[in-house]
Amino acid sequence: WSSSLGLPTIIPGATKLVDNYETWVVPVVNPDGLEYVWNVNQNWRKNRRDNMDGTFGVDLNRNYPFLWGVCGNNSSNTASEVYKGPFPLSEPEAQTMVALGEKIRPTINISYHSFGQEVLPPYVCANLAEEPIVNAVRDKYRERMDYDWRFASSSGESFEWFYNQVSSVAYLTEIGTSFQPPFNLTQEEVLRVRPGWVWLLQLQDIGPLVQGLVTDSVTGEPIVADVASNRVNFTEGETRGCEPEYGRYAWFLQLENHTLTFSAPGYQSKDVPVFVELGGVTVDVELDPQ
Repeated sequence: WSSSLGLPTIIPGATKLVDNYETWVVPVVNPDGLEYVWNVNQNWRKNRRDNMDGTFGVDLNRNYPFLWGVCGNNSSNTASEVYKGPFPLSEPEAQTMVALGEKIRPTINISYHSFGQEVLPPYVCANLAEEPIVNAVRDKYRERMDYDWRFASSSGESFEWFYNQVSSVAYLTEIGTSFQPPFNLTQEEVLRVRPGWVWLLQLQDIGPLVQGLVTDSVTGEPIVADVASNRVNFTEGETRGCEPEYGRYAWFLQLENHTLTFSAPGYQSKDVPVFVELGGVTVDVELDPQ
């Protein structure tokens, strides 16, 4: 793969990553906006919503519901390049990404934008819990690409919603040094960025990850349970829990003893002591119906 770019075709350990993990790639979140870029305006950034006032488009990365429009560079002016939309999650493209996030609850979420060669962690205008893994992973990830870091330009961005609502270690990655770089620079940037995302995939094998399945103790059916740790005190409505198809959860936590509490409507809550270590630990849990 990538042979058409004249790039190395083999990544060490690639087979293991493909065999052991689900990797979801969404190549384009804004298809009608991209079509407009190809044919009309190469600097266009919004979608092509008809705002019914002679203007078009919503900046999709200002449209997510977590702290929509609360701070930063966003606008209620429909003509603005950073128009946030008429209400949170107004756009079908953002709705689709939220639905996908709720369905699969990815352990890691990376959103690529251009440009700046920077990694953006949560939160731009909210209180991040004492969860050191977020900044530790940010630094290891960016170092592998020789990138800097900064906070986001605005609230209402996708990666902050993924971190807040579906348990993802989530970052926005600003790639390249221009909005539309020439092809030869694109090749160089692919090589520069690759060690970052490869390391993030490998982190699922080497990092302090606690994961497992939560099921009904009587039927064995999966449960969409919430998971909490006595060591992490969230203040921004964050949720950590299971995806619906298999009752699977995964959470990167600090290397220490935790008491995890598993809860779901109609079930008795269960406290489980866990020591989180490098290389990860698997903790399957059965909940008893009330």
